[in-house]
Amino acid sequence: MMPAPAPPLVQSTNVIHVLPITGVGGPLPLVLADAVAASLRDSERPAVLSGEANNRGPSVIGKVSKVRNRGSVVWITTKWELRAPYGTIVADWSREIVIDKVLWDRNSVEVVNLIVGDAMPAVVAMVHDHVGPLHVAQQVVVEPPPQSAAAPESVGELSGVLELEPLPTASADTAEPKSELAPEMVKASE
Repeated sequence: MMPAPAPPLVQSTNVIHVLPITGVGGPLPLVLADAVAASLRDSERPAVLSGEANNRGPSVIGKVSKVRNRGSVVWITTKWELRAPYGTIVADWSREIVIDKVLWDRNSVEVVNLIVGDAMPAVVAMVHDHVGPLHVAQQVVVEPPPQSAAAPESVGELSGVLELEPLPTASADTAEPKSELAPEMVKASE
């Protein structure tokens, strides 16, 4: 007998891959991408931090395309793209924001909060406009148990758990009337 084919993996084509942000150094590429993925999950869209684009579904790719120093502030231009499988750009959004130069130079958490806080409403809107709800393909294959020569005689034998004897039950016509008194009191009352 030929074994049944294995059911396909349960996969989704709408899990959004968020790639590390380009154009910045230090820990910012991963920290920014992780914050974007978390924000998408907060908006009830499944998203994961990924090293490569999703060839079966959408990807969000962000980059810092321009950094201009202006005294004590830095003007940063960010660009965000929503891509379909195999890299087709579906939507994009660009914005210039101002960040304190000291915070920028330190790669501080405030920089992450400013960039993500500024971009997320637009990124979430792009995702909601162009990515459908989560679709999960499910296939359940139920196979009958193999026929064996020695079938177990009881459930306890099958599971390794001791099987208990059922409690005796009395029918209405065979049951003896029970006294509300304790056995010692019944003898004393006779």
